[in-house]
Formats: sequence, C-alpha cells, structure tokens
Amino acid sequence: MYQDEVWERALTRAMQRLTAWGVTAYTDASTNAPQLRVYRKMEREGRLRFHVSGSIAMNDWAKDRVVDPEPVVAMADEYRSPLFDPIGRKWWG
Repeated sequence: MYQDEVWERALTRAMQRLTAWGVTAYTDASTNAPQLRVYRKMEREGRLRFHVSGSIAMNDWAKDRVVDPEPVVAMADEYRSPLFDPIGRKWWG
C-alpha cells in the first residue's frame, strides 16, 4: 500500500485537473484507509475543494474474503464530513 504522501500528491494532481475542467464533485469508487486520512487532512487544511462521495471496500480481493462490516461502517462514520461522504460500499469481484 502507498504511503499517505503518495496519495496526497496524486489527489492534489487529480483535483487540479478536475478544477480545470469545471468539476465540483466526484466519486472515489474505491477508498482505502490512507486515502481517508488524506481526504481528512486536506479538508482540515482547506485544500479539499470538492464534494467527494467515497466507497469503502467490503472485501479483500487479494485474499478473496469478505471483511467484517461493523468496522467498515464505523470507519465511514468516523471520516464523514461536510465535503467527504463515504456512503458507498465496494465489493471486488
């Protein structure tokens, strides 16, 4: 898994492009723990200028198993904010 700094650089570049295209909201179809931390950090620093709908993985595709949903739901509640809503759930096939 990538370090938070890598995700932060990638999200910053992506948001620059999206801004240039006039985009004001998007869906992150597969959000992991480092990305959740980065979204929160960027929002607190005033650098998240989009409404983001996130999807949290409900299974580990590499290990072919479903995760316990309770911690996933708790994680979504913990990271929900005015600009980031991890409302979606992702099942890898």
